[in-house]
Amino acid sequence: MISIRIDSSTNPKPQEIERVIREEFRRMMKAAAVTGETAIARRTPVGVSGHLRQGIVGIPEDFAVEFGVQGPGGVYGKFVEPGRKRGKFPPFQDGSALFLWVRRTDKGKRLVAWVKRKYKVKDNALALRQAVFLKARAIARRGTRPALMFKKSIPEIQKFFERAFPQTIAKIEKRLGDG
Repeated sequence: MISIRIDSSTNPKPQEIERVIREEFRRMMKAAAVTGETAIARRTPVGVSGHLRQGIVGIPEDFAVEFGVQGPGGVYGKFVEPGRKRGKFPPFQDGSALFLWVRRTDKGKRLVAWVKRKYKVKDNALALRQAVFLKARAIARRGTRPALMFKKSIPEIQKFFERAFPQTIAKIEKRLGDG
């Protein structure tokens, strides 16, 4: 809770004081949103398309900032941050994120090549489907490690606020001061 005591001998009216405080805090929250987005995106795995990293947003309000994922990476982000527990197959049909990962990434292409060699599969499409199944089965058996990109970014965002908050208070005092 923040409380500001205004001396009755000051010149600004209460409406002016509130306006100045909101403006300065809004400015600080916009800067915090940019800092947080950058910190979180730096820790976000790129994946196939980069949609998750591109979808990291900080939404500034007057006295708060909310961070999340918007756009195509939103659903995927729910699994990347906490990781995926073992025991359940991820979606792996044609067009799924896992299918695209195997088809587009270097690791996925190596997996398809390994499947072709190991199982002597001649058809590329069949080898791709089999590689996707094997990857899905591995995720079902072992799960995936959590990225914790939001959680690991908290200290950096806190440091920003520790620096910015006193500066913002000083700006408010300067704008509302007599001199």
